[in-house]
Amino acid sequence: MNSTKLNQSQIRLLQYFSETGNELLAMNDLAHELSISISTLSRQLNQEQTRSYLEFDLTSKDSTKHVHLSANGLIKAEELKKSNYRINRQDLRIFRSGRN
Repeated sequence: MNSTKLNQSQIRLLQYFSETGNELLAMNDLAHELSISISTLSRQLNQEQTRSYLEFDLTSKDSTKHVHLSANGLIKAEELKKSNYRINRQDLRIFRSGRN
Protein backbone atom coordinates (compact mmCIF):
# COMPACT_ATOMS: atom_id res chain seq x y z
CA MET A 1 0.00 0.00 0.00
CA ASN A 2 1.38 3.42 -0.81
CA SER A 3 2.17 5.99 1.86
CA THR A 4 -1.15 7.86 1.69
CA LYS A 5 -2.74 7.52 5.11
CA LEU A 6 -6.49 6.97 5.07
CA ASN A 7 -8.91 8.18 7.70
CA GLN A 8 -11.86 6.12 8.95
CA SER A 9 -14.40 7.77 6.65
CA GLN A 10 -12.22 7.15 3.59
CA ILE A 11 -11.75 3.51 4.56
CA ARG A 12 -15.50 3.11 5.04
CA LEU A 13 -16.25 4.62 1.63
CA LEU A 14 -13.64 2.53 -0.16
CA GLN A 15 -14.77 -0.62 1.60
CA TYR A 16 -18.47 0.06 0.98
CA PHE A 17 -18.11 0.63 -2.75
CA SER A 18 -15.70 -2.28 -3.08
CA GLU A 19 -18.18 -4.63 -1.42
CA THR A 20 -21.18 -3.39 -3.42
CA GLY A 21 -19.71 -3.45 -6.93
CA ASN A 22 -19.02 0.30 -7.12
CA GLU A 23 -22.54 1.11 -8.31
CA LEU A 24 -23.40 4.77 -8.76
CA LEU A 25 -25.42 5.74 -5.69
CA ALA A 26 -27.34 8.87 -4.73
CA MET A 27 -25.74 10.71 -1.82
CA ASN A 28 -28.93 10.34 0.29
CA ASP A 29 -28.85 6.58 -0.25
CA LEU A 30 -25.13 6.40 0.52
CA ALA A 31 -25.63 8.33 3.78
CA HIS A 32 -28.40 5.89 4.70
CA GLU A 33 -26.24 2.86 3.87
CA LEU A 34 -23.38 4.23 5.99
CA SER A 35 -25.81 5.21 8.80
CA ILE A 36 -24.63 8.82 8.84
CA SER A 37 -26.37 12.12 8.15
CA ILE A 38 -26.22 13.70 4.71
CA SER A 39 -24.40 16.70 6.22
CA THR A 40 -21.73 14.42 7.73
CA LEU A 41 -21.33 12.64 4.40
CA SER A 42 -21.08 15.99 2.58
CA ARG A 43 -18.29 17.14 4.91
CA GLN A 44 -16.44 13.87 4.36
CA LEU A 45 -16.82 14.08 0.59
CA ASN A 46 -15.51 17.64 0.55
CA GLN A 47 -12.12 16.56 1.89
CA GLU A 48 -9.58 16.90 -0.92
CA GLN A 49 -8.07 13.43 -0.54
CA THR A 50 -11.50 11.79 -0.30
CA ARG A 51 -12.65 13.57 -3.47
CA SER A 52 -9.64 12.13 -5.31
CA TYR A 53 -11.11 8.65 -4.78
CA LEU A 54 -14.59 9.48 -6.05
CA GLU A 55 -16.53 10.52 -9.15
CA PHE A 56 -19.71 12.55 -8.95
CA ASP A 57 -22.62 12.72 -11.35
CA LEU A 58 -25.43 15.27 -11.14
CA THR A 59 -28.68 14.14 -12.73
CA SER A 60 -30.40 16.75 -14.87
CA LYS A 61 -33.84 15.41 -13.98
CA ASP A 62 -33.84 16.25 -10.27
CA SER A 63 -30.31 17.55 -9.53
CA THR A 64 -29.51 14.53 -7.38
CA LYS A 65 -25.79 14.05 -6.85
CA HIS A 66 -24.61 10.46 -7.33
CA VAL A 67 -21.23 9.09 -6.31
CA HIS A 68 -19.00 6.07 -6.83
CA LEU A 69 -15.29 5.29 -6.84
CA SER A 70 -13.04 6.82 -9.48
CA ALA A 71 -10.23 4.85 -11.12
CA ASN A 72 -7.94 6.12 -8.35
CA GLY A 73 -10.50 4.99 -5.75
CA LEU A 74 -10.74 1.54 -7.29
CA ILE A 75 -6.95 1.20 -7.09
CA LYS A 76 -6.94 2.35 -3.47
CA ALA A 77 -9.80 -0.02 -2.60
CA GLU A 78 -7.87 -2.91 -4.12
CA GLU A 79 -4.75 -1.94 -2.13
CA LEU A 80 -6.89 -1.86 1.00
CA LYS A 81 -8.34 -5.26 0.20
CA LYS A 82 -4.89 -6.76 -0.44
CA SER A 83 -3.69 -5.43 2.91
CA ASN A 84 -6.53 -7.40 4.52
CA TYR A 85 -7.61 -4.28 6.37
CA ARG A 86 -11.26 -4.46 7.30
CA ILE A 87 -13.53 -2.50 9.54
CA ASN A 88 -16.20 -4.80 10.85
CA ARG A 89 -19.71 -3.47 11.21
CA GLN A 90 -19.74 -3.71 15.02
CA ASP A 91 -16.61 -1.54 15.22
CA LEU A 92 -18.29 1.00 12.92
CA ARG A 93 -21.39 1.19 15.13
CA ILE A 94 -19.23 1.80 18.20
CA PHE A 95 -17.11 4.36 16.32
CA ARG A 96 -20.19 6.25 15.11
CA SER A 97 -21.78 6.29 18.57
CA GLY A 98 -18.61 7.71 20.14
CA ARG A 99 -18.15 4.82 22.55
CA ASN A 100 -14.56 4.00 21.60
